[in-house]
Amino acid sequence: MDERLKHGNPEIIQPQNVDVFLLCGGKGTRLKVSEEDQLRRLPKPLVSIDTPRGSIRMIDNAILGLTESGFGQLTILVGRDPETQGSEIEDYVVSTHGGLNPSFSREDTPLGTAGAAYVAFVFSRRDNAIITPIDTLFPFDRLCIAIEAFSKNDTSIMWIVTSNPGENAQNSGKVIVNSEYIIRNDEGKPDMTPIREGELATTSTGIIVVSKISFFDVGVPTPDLGTPDRLRRFGRKN
Repeated sequence: MDERLKHGNPEIIQPQNVDVFLLCGGKGTRLKVSEEDQLRRLPKPLVSIDTPRGSIRMIDNAILGLTESGFGQLTILVGRDPETQGSEIEDYVVSTHGGLNPSFSREDTPLGTAGAAYVAFVFSRRDNAIITPIDTLFPFDRLCIAIEAFSKNDTSIMWIVTSNPGENAQNSGKVIVNSEYIIRNDEGKPDMTPIREGELATTSTGIIVVSKISFFDVGVPTPDLGTPDRLRRFGRKN
C-alpha cells in the first residue's frame, strides 16, 4: 500500500508533485480522411479547435489547462514513425511552451494508454502521474479535485469518467462503476447490463491517474495459452 495511505489523514497530493504524460504518438488516421487541408496536413495535436480561449491547437488547450491548474511536470509522448509527425509536434511544443521545460518520450510504436502507464511507472520522476490524451475537451481545472480523491482512496490507479458525457460522446455509457470496482460492458449497450443499486453508467474521459507500483520478476517464461496456436505450441505435448 502507498505509504501516504497508511495513516488516518493521508497527505493530499499537490499538482506540482505529479508527472503528466500527454499522449501524442498516434497517426491521427481518423482525421486525415477529411477533405479539409489542415486535417490532412497537420498531426492531430496541432489541429485547431474552438475553446473559451478562442481558436487554439489541441495540444495548447491541454497544456494551458494543465499548467493553469498547477501541473507543470509535462512529458510529451511522441512517435518516431514519420507518419506520426512526432518531430513536428516536438518542434512546436519547444517553440511555444519551451519555458515549461517539457520532456519528450519518443515511441518506436504508438503505446496507447496502457503503454503510457508503463512509461509512467518506469520513468516517472515523481511518485504519481496523470496520463491524458490531448484530443478531448476535458475540464482540466477539475484534475485537482480528482487528485485529492486519489489521495484519499486506497488505489494505485484511478480511471476518470463522466456521468454526463453529452450528446455526441463516443462509447457513451459503456463503463459501469460503483465505489468498489469498474467493469466494461463488452457489447457497449448499458441497457443490456443490469445496473444495480449504487452503480452508475458512465463514459471514460481517457484520463487515468496512477501511482508507482512495485514488480517482481519470476525469471522464467510464462507463455500465454489464450489462442489455439499458442495452446498447441506451449500447452499441449500432443
